[in-house]
Parts: sequence; structure tokens; C-alpha cells
Amino acid sequence: MTRNWLSRFTAACGLLYVIIALVASGSGDDNAPTSNSSGKAIAAYAATHQAGPFAGLGEMVALLLLAVFVVALYTALGRRESGKEAAVVVLVGGVLTVAIKLGSFPAFFALYSAGQATDPAVARAMMQMNGYAFEITLFTQALLLSAVAIGGLVSGAIPRWLAATAGVLAVALVVSAPVFAAKGFNPIELFWLAWVLVASVTLTIRRTAATPARQHQAIAAAL
Repeated sequence: MTRNWLSRFTAACGLLYVIIALVASGSGDDNAPTSNSSGKAIAAYAATHQAGPFAGLGEMVALLLLAVFVVALYTALGRRESGKEAAVVVLVGGVLTVAIKLGSFPAFFALYSAGQATDPAVARAMMQMNGYAFEITLFTQALLLSAVAIGGLVSGAIPRWLAATAGVLAVALVVSAPVFAAKGFNPIELFWLAWVLVASVTLTIRRTAATPARQHQAIAAAL
């Protein structure tokens, strides 16, 4: 019972990740500068918009939930793969995505917690660290999705329509990376969130439906 509950929880973490990520991003300031803004604009904005003690908490919690969901994907694929090749790549892609995004936080927090105006060149460099981290994770997310697509289509560990859409989205992320690099926002990320949401709900339902089946098999074996 505990194991079944835990497997459902890890699968549901994808849904929680999407919800918290959308809430956290929706609470931002539309006038906030991006990595493409001038150093003076970034420094001036940061000096008058200092971060509170809980700044970035929502984003960090969301990333940790994503890491747990990646484990659910790894488990789902690994259960049907003999060598777990695709499952391992999924795990690597997920760990890299979370690690790179978390690694970009310190510079961002330092910029918005200095308590005084930062040198424009330094301010822009700090902001660009966060922007470049986002661009890199488009490729790590594509790596994860590619492995899900290949592993899912070959093994049938997840619904093949879900695996196929993962493959299409992986290509879209790679192609869109240079196209939207200078715009500060990549709309394909919304499709990434939508895929994670659907995959999370699908895997959670599959795990829930599998539990009664196992119970019936255990009862039949006992008889």
C-alpha cells in the first residue's frame, strides 16, 4: 500500500510542478528587465526592487517537484526496458535541467539582494547568467523528451501517443531555441508545461488503475 501511494505521488508531482511554476511566473513584474535589457536598466530596476527573504521559493519548490516527477518517468520506462537505456537518459536530462536552473539562482538573487546599485556591466552579466541557463535547459528538456519518445514507442511503457508528442516537442524546443533567444520568452515552454501536466495525470491514473488489478491477482494467487 505504501509503495503504491508513493508511486502515485511521484507521478502527481508533475502536475504540482506545473501549477506552482505557473503561479510563480504569473506573480512577476511585466516591467522587469530581461537579459537583453541594458546594464543601466537592469541595475536601476534591481536597486529599487530588492528581493524578500522568500524570493524564488516558488521556483525552487517547482524544480524539486520536477525532479521527483522525472524519477516517476524513469521508473515507468525502466520497468519495461531490459537495459534501462532510455530511462537513464531521461534521468540525466531531468537532473541536468533542474541542476542548471538551480545553479543560475545565486547570481540572480545576489543582484536583487545587494541593497545598493550594482555596476551596470556586473548587473547585466548576472541577469544573463539566468537567461543563458534558461536557453541551455531547452536542450536538456529536449534530451529528456527524446528519451521518453524513444523508450515509450519501443517498449510501450507509456501510451504511444504521449511518447510521440514528446518527440515532436523535443524537436520544437531545439528548433525554437535560436528563434526566440533574443525575445526573453519561448512560447514552446508552455507546451512543455502542458506535456508534463498531461503526462503526470496519465501516469497517476495508470498507477491508480494498476493497484486494484494487482490486488485481484494477489487474491487469485492465494486461492
